[in-house]
Amino acid sequence: MTYVPTVGIQNVIFTAKNQSFQLFDMGGQKIDRRKWVTMYDGIDAIFFCMAISEYDQMMIEDLNTNRLADSLNLLEIVSSEKKFIKTPIFLFLNETDVFSEKLKLTPLSNFFEDYTGTTEKEALACVESKARERCSQHQGNLYVYYTCAINRKEMGKTLDTVFKKLLKEVR
Repeated sequence: MTYVPTVGIQNVIFTAKNQSFQLFDMGGQKIDRRKWVTMYDGIDAIFFCMAISEYDQMMIEDLNTNRLADSLNLLEIVSSEKKFIKTPIFLFLNETDVFSEKLKLTPLSNFFEDYTGTTEKEALACVESKARERCSQHQGNLYVYYTCAINRKEMGKTLDTVFKKLLKEVR
């Protein structure tokens, strides 16, 4: 499996649970973010994917900014946007497999000074807590999922749950 970063805005139409969906995959690089505002109308839900394994990496565009911290900041911006204040957010804390392996070598506390845990479970809870804190102004539902996108079986189960909740939200 090869990773190919999203550049610009990709429009994908698909069917799930006998319902058609249109998904806009927004490139996460800072240069792409200013294009997002053109897509803000008619949004029924937000799928926000955060690569939690990037907790020990810096942004390509800014070597002083931690990638996970940047994702958390971006989540705060999106979740507090007036047009999305009540829009359900489905947050995918992705790459749990890589996160787990990295924690064995590089403690989360090296990058988040307030973190005092020692287990993977505590580290995951810390990241989720930080994400929920960033969504404190958001008035819609926030659903959090720990994912490993390359695990098709688990992703299938997760997406089944997500689409059931999504259909309840948009009706």
